Amino acid sequence: MASPVNYPGRVLIHVRSPDPEASPVYVDIWGSRFNFIFSSSEDLSRVVIDAGGDTPFLTQIFSPSPASQMLLRAAGNIINSHRLLNAHESDNPPASDCQSSLYAAFCIQIALTNNLRLSTILIDHGKIPPLDCATVLSGTLAQLLPIRGRDALENSCKAALKAEEAAARMVYPRTLTPNRIRFFVGMIFEHIKYGYLAVIVAWEVSSTHFHTTHD
Repeated sequence: MASPVNYPGRVLIHVRSPDPEASPVYVDIWGSRFNFIFSSSEDLSRVVIDAGGDTPFLTQIFSPSPASQMLLRAAGNIINSHRLLNAHESDNPPASDCQSSLYAAFCIQIALTNNLRLSTILIDHGKIPPLDCATVLSGTLAQLLPIRGRDALENSCKAALKAEEAAARMVYPRTLTPNRIRFFVGMIFEHIKYGYLAVIVAWEVSSTHFHTTHD
């Protein structure tokens, strides 16, 4: 049976033999290409000493960890990595990847810690799509939380949806030219002469005429 170990700075796996008399084996799946299997207290002591730690609590340090603890560790690593990336803007990955990973990390921390402050941070800084505020966050995640956490997350979602609704009421004209448009972006039509079907994807505006661009 294999279980993760929440040891800092490394990714260790605790492997237990079906034989109850056999000692567990630890596998370092990240930190080293050589000597990556530890099977004795001496090996474990060396790992701790190399990391600058003390060895009196080897059993506690290298005990198998529950999934919730490892999820929180992964979520914390994602958030800390994002902070480091902000300090080196030239090395940043695509914004969509950062947004998705932060979204997942904050949801994990909210679900497992019920931290009320994180609910506000998630909505205000996570750039969460309004549809998720109306469904996933308020309809699913919030229902898993205790009352205070649920109320905090639902209130944050409601505020975000109100802001989105107000923004949707704003009208931004594409041109100040008098509107003589007969067909609109997204409309499907059949060409009168050639009979093919197409969709209007853009406008081209000249000083006197509107032209449609189709695909």
